[in-house]
Amino acid sequence: MTENAPLLRAAEDNHDEEFKSGSELSDKKKTSLEEDDCLQESRGRRRERKLVGYSRFMAVVPSVGLFVSSIALTIATLISTIVVTVEAATGHLSMQDMLVEYIEYADFYLLAVVLYIMSVGLYSLFIDDGIDMPSWLQIHNLDDLKEKLVGVIVVVMGVYFLGLLIHGAQPVDLLLKGIGICAVIFALAYFVRHVMFALKK
Repeated sequence: MTENAPLLRAAEDNHDEEFKSGSELSDKKKTSLEEDDCLQESRGRRRERKLVGYSRFMAVVPSVGLFVSSIALTIATLISTIVVTVEAATGHLSMQDMLVEYIEYADFYLLAVVLYIMSVGLYSLFIDDGIDMPSWLQIHNLDDLKEKLVGVIVVVMGVYFLGLLIHGAQPVDLLLKGIGICAVIFALAYFVRHVMFALKK
């Protein structure tokens, strides 16, 4: 019995080593499978992130549309300005009427500027932030776009009221429209001063 003891121990040791090596191989297989799963998952996430990142180029459509609208409105207003100027020069239009027309065209030009700022703003926010623009037109976030739009909208409303005043609107209508414009401008100023600045802080 004692003679066979070393052989039994050696067999047990071999069995233990085989079991350990088998368990190590299984652990390695599990680890490799987990690594493959993690790698596939990370690749899937990368593809999803790339897809979501590329989706921002959808903003090109409204940006181009606003840019084309701005150009079309500017050209149409320019043609109308030339026509009115020719009519006034030939005596077919009085100076008062010409002034009223010019004030209205100033409104149209400002609206074209609003469309242009929106176009540039969308392009800067979603496509390329490094556009070479003047400092006052550089848009790096949504708050910058809001501020610039609010400023131009206030000017547009002021010019519109000036047109009503020159056009000779009825005093009651002028008063009511003036109060409405004043309320809107006050609301926009409050929004910029107390909401947007508070968010920045």
